[in-house]
Amino acid sequence: MQHTLLAQLRDIHLPAEVSWWPLAIGWWIVLFIFLAAGLFAIWALFRNHKNNRYRKLAIAELDAEWSRWQESQDSAVFVQSANAILKRTLAEASTHDNAYAQLSLSGDRWIQLLNQHNKQPLSVNSAKALADAGYQPDPVVDIPKLYSSVKRWIETHRIQSTAPLREKGESVHA
Repeated sequence: MQHTLLAQLRDIHLPAEVSWWPLAIGWWIVLFIFLAAGLFAIWALFRNHKNNRYRKLAIAELDAEWSRWQESQDSAVFVQSANAILKRTLAEASTHDNAYAQLSLSGDRWIQLLNQHNKQPLSVNSAKALADAGYQPDPVVDIPKLYSSVKRWIETHRIQSTAPLREKGESVHA
């Protein structure tokens, strides 16, 4: 009797293997999140590269002026060129309508504007050279320090506000 009961039993039937396709909804969500994050990262890198292209161009121009100075040793030309490069850099980076009017500044107001857009202010000697030496026929300027200071400013400046430069004590509504 037991033999007949055993003969009636069938072999164990395993269920069909679970296919990896179609994906479950959770995997679609994970895939979408990774895809969105990847596209956002590519967009952010592209935007960062595009927004900082002017810095690379300004540094390349400053390096060219540095090479010319090493050949000619004309400090007045280097200081004037450094000021022009800084003004173009600031104009490219500025977002407010009054940016170009501010670029006509000179002297201490020009240095104040430059320092307003950088956490590390220009050194006293570099600031004095940028403010005054361009108007002297044969200025005595430490050009290597000025070059490194201007280059650092280009690399690290940030436009911190859209408000134009104001004198101390001047009201916002003036």
